Amino acid sequence: MKLIRFDLRHDPGTVRSGIIQSGKVYETDGSAGVAMHDVSEVRPLVPVKGAASLRIFDTRFQPDLLERTPEEPPRYHYANSANIFGPNQSIPFPYAATQLVAVPFLVGISLGEGFRAEPSETDGLVLGITVGLGLFDGPSVERARASGIAYGGQLDFGFALGPAVTTPDELDDYVQSEDFGRAYGLQCRMKLNGVEIAAGSTETLPFTLAQAIAGASQSAPVRTTDLFALGPLIDPLQLPDLSPGDEVTAIIETVGALSTRIGD
Repeated sequence: MKLIRFDLRHDPGTVRSGIIQSGKVYETDGSAGVAMHDVSEVRPLVPVKGAASLRIFDTRFQPDLLERTPEEPPRYHYANSANIFGPNQSIPFPYAATQLVAVPFLVGISLGEGFRAEPSETDGLVLGITVGLGLFDGPSVERARASGIAYGGQLDFGFALGPAVTTPDELDDYVQSEDFGRAYGLQCRMKLNGVEIAAGSTETLPFTLAQAIAGASQSAPVRTTDLFALGPLIDPLQLPDLSPGDEVTAIIETVGALSTRIGD
């Protein structure tokens, strides 16, 4: 099932929710269907209203020996959950950036609460999965990592989500292992101004979403609408620097295609 928050092109500003199926969006009131819309009438919005938090599990900054059976929980840092954009929105070009890149992530959305949970329990906390695009200043992030200083403005340029939330049952055919939670084999592609520029896969992730959530729950309770971003799904060194006016798209097999524009 694919869940979506949206408004209509002829009625912007009225937030609705529904389910995407066979090229139609079935609007619901939370329990029952109320209307049916063609996808061409719909404008997807940020799929989560007021995310409680945004944790980024950057695979480049994990312990050297971290594998499917990590000796310590996956490391993460917080990004600005108040600076989240929806599909096709324009994100202002940050003047503080020297080399702006858009990095694709697989993002899990929690539904429910957990504290000091095990990976065997945390798959059950996942409402669904969506596509994420994080805007980073690549050189600044690498310098901060190398020198051991805290991340700050390098990660505060915006994070896009969408267009819909794919529930776990729709991804059953892409599960490669459940030894430490559901490990997916999903292909990822990136486009810049309509031209494909790079490809990757969730198979490169060194841990599962269940392991990431379980690790985070060891220090603080996981809350409903927490976001867990795993990636990059494509090496940022393969991705070109962005300029004002560029449109960048991240596509994750079965999950969806997320586009955003870089503003002036």
